[in-house]
Amino acid sequence: MNRFNEEAWAELEPFAEIAPIIGFDFYHYKANFWLHAYGNYILPYHKYVKGNEDFSYLHRNSWGKGGHNDLLEGEQWDDYQAGLVFGWKVSKAIGIFIEGEYTKFWDSKIFNSNFGVNFTFSIMDELSEKSKVSLDIKAMIGAVIGIISIASVWFTLTAEIAQLQLDVIRMQDAVALNEEFRIKWPRGEMGALPDDAKQDLRIQYLQDDVEQLKYVVKALEIDNAKK
Repeated sequence: MNRFNEEAWAELEPFAEIAPIIGFDFYHYKANFWLHAYGNYILPYHKYVKGNEDFSYLHRNSWGKGGHNDLLEGEQWDDYQAGLVFGWKVSKAIGIFIEGEYTKFWDSKIFNSNFGVNFTFSIMDELSEKSKVSLDIKAMIGAVIGIISIASVWFTLTAEIAQLQLDVIRMQDAVALNEEFRIKWPRGEMGALPDDAKQDLRIQYLQDDVEQLKYVVKALEIDNAKK
C-alpha cells in the first residue's frame, strides 16, 4: 500500500500555494538578561497556483464514495508558530538559556525545547596593563574554521531533524489513509474503479435480460400446457 501511495504521489505535479501571513518579533536585551519572542500566523486563505487542487491538502476531506466531490470548495486551515528564547547571566562566568517553539503545520503539532548552560572563561582580569599576549595567526584561523565547521554541522543536524519530523508526520497521515482505505474499500464506501463500474453495469443488463428470458420461458410453458 505504501508503494502504491508513493507511485500515485509521484505522478502528481508539485504544488505551490500562497497565503497571507502576519507576525511579530520582540527582542529585549540587558547586561544580565535577554529575551526574544516571535510568532507567525498564516491566515486560512490558501490559494493554490500550481498543481491539481483536487489532490491538495485543501481537498483532504472532499473524497469519498464515488471519488472526488466536485461540489465542495475545500476546507481552509490555519498554521501558526510561536517561540520564546530566554537568557539569564547568573554570574560573571555562568549563564543559562531556555528555548521553546510550538508549531502547528497542516493540522500537525510540533513542539521543540532546549535548555543550556553557558560558561565564560576570562583571563583578562589576571593580565596587567604591561602584559602582552601573542597570538598565533595559524591557530586563530584554525579556531575560526573549527567554529564555522561546528556551526555548519549544527545547522545541518537541525535541518535534518526538522525534515525527519515532517517525514514522520507524512508517514502518520499515510498510515491513517491506509487504515481508512483498508476498512472502507472492501465495504464499497470509497467508490469503485471505472472498470468495476462498467462491469457492474453489464451485470445489471444481464440480470434484466435473464428476467425477460424467464418471463418468455414461463409464457411458452403456459402455452404448451394449454395445447
